[in-house]
Amino acid sequence: MEPRAVELAGGVANTGRVYRVGGLVYRPAAPARPATHAFLRHLAGVGFTGSPRVVHTCGDLEILSWLPGRAARAPLPDWALTETALLSAAGLLRRFHDASAGFAPDEWEWPVPRVPQQYRTHLIGHNDVHPGNLIFVGERATGLIDFDLAGPSSAVWDLATLARAWAPTLADEDAPHSEAARLDRFTAILDAYGLPAADRTEVAEALLPNHDWTYQLVRTAARAGHSGFREYWRAVSPRTERARNWLIAHHADLRAAAC
Repeated sequence: MEPRAVELAGGVANTGRVYRVGGLVYRPAAPARPATHAFLRHLAGVGFTGSPRVVHTCGDLEILSWLPGRAARAPLPDWALTETALLSAAGLLRRFHDASAGFAPDEWEWPVPRVPQQYRTHLIGHNDVHPGNLIFVGERATGLIDFDLAGPSSAVWDLATLARAWAPTLADEDAPHSEAARLDRFTAILDAYGLPAADRTEVAEALLPNHDWTYQLVRTAARAGHSGFREYWRAVSPRTERARNWLIAHHADLRAAAC
């Protein structure tokens, strides 16, 4: 019997357009497909097991290997709020960056808009490390998916994305943890990643620009008529504004937590 196609839910940009058939995932091709596929092949070549393998392309579709496990869709379920999940997500990001280090980005065209210039280095970042793009087996993060925004970035920028989602940097009324616990979780992310001391406060400084860059992408797509992003923005815009205000009000606390 042929395996049946199963829709994979969780994304916004490609809602209803991503399917799994057996061990393969069929999805719209990445916007900068040559660069993204070259990067994924690099990750495979250096033995990083936490990203999909490029199997084939067919017109506007890309066919990738399926990573077993479950995505941590927001709002985070209880199993994704554990210390194990938090530390393993930071550890996975570190392994990903270590595997990325040997790839030369200058030979390729990357998606636009790119991350802000001050946060771009020769490291290729994922640039979209939100819960729906992390795959877990049990409570352990084992994989990253959806490399559509991957491109020149930095550890600081990816860690800011991870921290916003996993501390998380939300207003008190929206957060699953106390304020003190959220600051402790921010510290734990940086500890588990092993970020050099000189770079830690840069992550705190990047949180607000990262927040604004992320939601500017959402608003732009919503204004352009993308139904998934329009619906998503309607659902999250009040919480997003509260989160932004919390980041501004707790800037000094976040810098202190990073030290």
